[in-house]
Amino acid sequence: MEDSTLLAIFGMLIACSVWLFYITYEPIKQWAWSDVKENKKTHCSGSFSKNKLLLVYHGK
Repeated sequence: MEDSTLLAIFGMLIACSVWLFYITYEPIKQWAWSDVKENKKTHCSGSFSKNKLLLVYHGK
């Protein structure tokens, strides 16, 4: 009796852990990588504008 109760509790613990991971994985992934995507966008457009400004300043 004790073995089956312990096994059931252990199974529920694993099931709840997997469920919690399933719910929180995607939002955490989006939050963690959001600044990387913003930096890529800013870096590309920022570098282009800076290079364009340098070319105009030097009269080319």
